[in-house]
Amino acid sequence: MKSAAPGRSTSRVEVTNVSTHGFWNLIGAQELFAPFQEFPWFKRRLYR
Repeated sequence: MKSAAPGRSTSRVEVTNVSTHGFWNLIGAQELFAPFQEFPWFKRRLYR
Protein backbone atom coordinates (compact mmCIF):
# COMPACT_ATOMS: atom_id res chain seq x y z
CA MET A 1 0.00 0.00 0.00
CA LYS A 2 1.32 3.43 -0.94
CA SER A 3 0.39 6.59 0.99
CA ALA A 4 -0.71 9.72 -0.80
CA ALA A 5 1.84 12.48 -1.05
CA PRO A 6 1.26 15.38 1.35
CA GLY A 7 -0.30 18.40 -0.26
CA ARG A 8 -3.61 20.13 -0.68
CA SER A 9 -5.57 17.04 0.38
CA THR A 10 -3.75 16.92 3.75
CA SER A 11 -5.94 18.10 6.65
CA ARG A 12 -4.75 21.10 8.64
CA VAL A 13 -4.70 20.46 12.38
CA GLU A 14 -4.12 23.08 15.06
CA VAL A 15 -3.64 22.41 18.79
CA THR A 16 -5.85 25.03 20.42
CA ASN A 17 -5.37 24.24 24.13
CA VAL A 18 -3.33 21.95 26.40
CA SER A 19 -4.23 21.13 30.00
CA THR A 20 -3.18 18.54 32.56
CA HIS A 21 -6.13 16.42 31.36
CA GLY A 22 -5.43 16.45 27.61
CA PHE A 23 -5.38 18.69 24.58
CA TRP A 24 -7.81 20.11 22.01
CA ASN A 25 -7.29 19.90 18.25
CA LEU A 26 -9.04 22.09 15.72
CA ILE A 27 -9.60 20.12 12.51
CA GLY A 28 -11.46 22.22 9.97
CA ALA A 29 -14.51 23.53 11.83
CA GLN A 30 -14.52 20.70 14.40
CA GLU A 31 -12.70 20.79 17.75
CA LEU A 32 -11.76 17.41 19.24
CA PHE A 33 -10.43 16.61 22.72
CA ALA A 34 -7.67 14.00 23.18
CA PRO A 35 -7.54 12.96 26.87
CA PHE A 36 -4.17 11.89 28.29
CA GLN A 37 -5.97 8.99 29.99
CA GLU A 38 -6.54 7.45 26.54
CA PHE A 39 -3.30 8.73 24.94
CA PRO A 40 -0.65 8.63 27.72
CA TRP A 41 2.31 8.85 25.32
CA PHE A 42 1.36 12.48 24.52
CA LYS A 43 1.46 13.42 28.19
CA ARG A 44 4.91 11.87 28.59
CA ARG A 45 6.18 13.94 25.64
CA LEU A 46 4.58 17.22 26.78
CA TYR A 47 5.44 17.02 30.49
CA ARG A 48 9.03 15.77 30.61
